[in-house]
Amino acid sequence: SPTAYLNIYIHVPVAWTSYMVFAASMISAILYLWKGNEKYDKMVYAFALVGLLYSIATLVTGSMWATESWGTPWNWDPRETGVFLLFLAYIVYFALRFGISDPDRSSRISAIYAIAAYSMVPISYISAQIAASLHPTPQYTGSFVAQPNVLWLFVSKTLVATFVGLLLGYLFAKRGSIPKAMKYLGLLVAVVGIISAASLISPYTSGQVHRVLDASLEDGMISSIVLDDGRKITYNPPIPSPIKPAEVEGKPTIVDHLVIAQGNTLTVIIQWSVAFSVAVYLALIGLLTFSVSKEKKIRREEGEVVE
Repeated sequence: SPTAYLNIYIHVPVAWTSYMVFAASMISAILYLWKGNEKYDKMVYAFALVGLLYSIATLVTGSMWATESWGTPWNWDPRETGVFLLFLAYIVYFALRFGISDPDRSSRISAIYAIAAYSMVPISYISAQIAASLHPTPQYTGSFVAQPNVLWLFVSKTLVATFVGLLLGYLFAKRGSIPKAMKYLGLLVAVVGIISAASLISPYTSGQVHRVLDASLEDGMISSIVLDDGRKITYNPPIPSPIKPAEVEGKPTIVDHLVIAQGNTLTVIIQWSVAFSVAVYLALIGLLTFSVSKEKKIRREEGEVVE
């Protein structure tokens, strides 16, 4: 379904955010090795964890999009593989950090590794440019994003996603000093994610969603459609196309869309992977927001703060 392209406003910002958060982890590692301040060690860990979760979200949302666009969820595409190797690289970071018993040695070695692991970020990014890939070329993506009705949406969503990802990494590093109210904010985001995804997926519960395999036009109006269940629906008089323009290079633009056809009404339905991506992304933000707050219990009689 052409509506699956809407994933570009979720999947790509999530992927870009993972790169930026890993960059923050690498910079924090350099600062820790240089200054030896424990707060930078916490930031290395926090940004690496948030980046790892964002890379998981990148793989999941990308796989769901690929299911519709490329036919299967996994194709060993160079960029798919690159992001998967990036994910594995940071899994090793946590294995190092928790596998060394000496805290100081663990922090130093894992910081050195975090700097080295960042090399997988540019490799995963350029992989689609140096090898045959199902991902679009930078030139194609650039021409799409450059459209006025796309540019502000894409850029704003990417900037907001990056800011949120970096903020969550910072807050996670400060875990324990963040107000408990952040837990409720996390729950709110998760609820919004569930409601948003449910609203997008609800048309599928009707059992009336079908793909348009073919269509005929008369003077820019739809005169008939053929659905994937074998039905041919004729409209007399023809009805306006819900997709504008109605025809491009001789092909009716309604073809391949998922629709609900009832009487003389033809409603285009957003492809399910978009709802899935919305749910995954907002669930991720909700989980991290819920996690950054850690209630402190104070033992007044001992004057001790216990996390």
